[in-house]
Amino acid sequence: MIGMIIFLGLYGCQQGNTKQNVDPLDDSIHDAAVLRETTDSAVLLGSYPLITPSTQIPGTIADTLAQSLPEHIKALAAFYSAMGGTDCQGEYCNLTSALKLGKQGSQEHQALIQGYFPGDKVAETVLEQNCYLRPSGSSSFTDYAYLTIRDYGDSLSVDYELFQYSQGKGERVKGPDVYKYQDRTFTNESRNIWTSVGAS
Repeated sequence: MIGMIIFLGLYGCQQGNTKQNVDPLDDSIHDAAVLRETTDSAVLLGSYPLITPSTQIPGTIADTLAQSLPEHIKALAAFYSAMGGTDCQGEYCNLTSALKLGKQGSQEHQALIQGYFPGDKVAETVLEQNCYLRPSGSSSFTDYAYLTIRDYGDSLSVDYELFQYSQGKGERVKGPDVYKYQDRTFTNESRNIWTSVGAS
């Protein structure tokens, strides 16, 4: 009996030593835990898969969904349709057209972005450029492989993959990007797209 107690005591010490091999200051473990906690505590109010993956880029636009979005979701989608392409040809890009905003950079397109993103440097930049995007297939262009907006009430996330092509080289930028939403305006919390704008 005493031998069994000693064995269990040694086994318990060994288990304790194994657990201490994990560095309590490991940022990757901490960040993953915080991310899980944030996701678990947030209540998903709506998910809007506006562009779904297809066999080739760009992805497939969910036209019916795009036409029936709440206004703030439509504004966020309009902003992303000004930052990345969706088979753009001339004055038209597929996502902007699906949102019923007409031409790329139309008055309604710009008004949505201006109204919901005051003070956002990237929003100011795309508006200065009239939301212009190079045509798909040109020497430099962008196209989304997929794009989904998730609404958590006071915050929203945009999950996407944007293919960027320039002078024979391609790269991919991925979300999610996170925005705080309050008083009918969006504030950038974390954004992976257009990161060079406003950088010092």
